[in-house]
Amino acid sequence: MSEREQIIARIEALRAEVAELESNIPAHSTSISHVAQIEELEDEIEELERVLNSLM
Repeated sequence: MSEREQIIARIEALRAEVAELESNIPAHSTSISHVAQIEELEDEIEELERVLNSLM
């Protein structure tokens, strides 16, 4: 698997994890740690997308 393919696979896995976390947010209360976890994953996705774009 090429570096590009590995990055794409990681981004897809992170997006799936974000979607799962978002679907598990209680409607009545959101914990700060839950939101922070989502933000960390989104930051990692953004960084990987920058790396991916630099490979093109």
